[in-house]
Amino acid sequence: MANLTKADVLKNPPPIIFLYGADDFSIDEFYSSLIKQLIKTDEDFFDYIYIDADDSSQDLVATTASQIPMFAQKRIVVVRRFHNFFADKRKKNNVLPALKRYLENPSDTTILILLAQLENTKIDLTKSPYNLIKDYSIEFPTVYENQLAKWVVNRFATHNVTINLETADLIVSQTDPDLRNLANEIEKILLFHLDKKNITTQDVISMSGNSRQNTVFELVKAISNKSLELSLEILNNILSNSNQEMLILALLRDFFVKTWKLQEIQSQTSDRNELAKKIGLRSSYFLSDYTNAAKKYSESKISETFNILATTDSMLKSTHSNSKLIMEKMLIDIMN
Repeated sequence: MANLTKADVLKNPPPIIFLYGADDFSIDEFYSSLIKQLIKTDEDFFDYIYIDADDSSQDLVATTASQIPMFAQKRIVVVRRFHNFFADKRKKNNVLPALKRYLENPSDTTILILLAQLENTKIDLTKSPYNLIKDYSIEFPTVYENQLAKWVVNRFATHNVTINLETADLIVSQTDPDLRNLANEIEKILLFHLDKKNITTQDVISMSGNSRQNTVFELVKAISNKSLELSLEILNNILSNSNQEMLILALLRDFFVKTWKLQEIQSQTSDRNELAKKIGLRSSYFLSDYTNAAKKYSESKISETFNILATTDSMLKSTHSNSKLIMEKMLIDIMN
């Protein structure tokens, strides 16, 4: 049963399921889905037993898992913090005989779910007792910060909603780098844009109302006016309080794309509402910022600005240079 997958487990649960790793959010979420799949009736619930390794023993796990179910077809035995049974590194092999025998020959009337959520300790599947259950194991490794945007894209995909990496980066930049917080933010966005199948940068911006983002909007407004001194002052205020580089880049990309579109169509009509709609604004309230920028930035300068933003994005992600200096240089280059 090598290369066990989550789909395999949900479709045909094996007698032992070992969920382990540093990503406790994903473990909890998958465990909840699994329990919903396994426990559907009162009879199922009656044969559901929860054990915490910190308050129990290996022998109790083996004995409980060996018992036949009373009412349901399968007995569900869950062991939280399973790895704590074997936390004493002074002992080379501290799995007790009863549990070892069970793991080698599990009951076909029991589904034993073992959970090991750990931050700093790694599980070695070649060592006892994990070598006995490696074929029943699924790892949930750490999702690092540079992987969060891709995680957001995949998360939206589970709801049959698409989002590009740039917009996903914007969501990550506004949220604490924690999967639970990101999942909650995604739920809010989905509720706010209930009928949408594609989430854009503007969709994310439209539901943002905190003071940090209002300050970023002030920065964009100062840039639209080509006010370098004010822009640098606002930038320093933002970066002294929080890491908002990715949010700033996303908003500037969106701003200059809309400004570029406006330059192409503004000769076609003077109707502000129509212009706002055509460049992707939900109202004409902020249109003056774009018309102002369209006068101050030529088409060639906007094209150059896209390159400046791309270079800045690459430098922020690939170097350890001072991000504040990188962002200041970006503003100077844009308004030069």
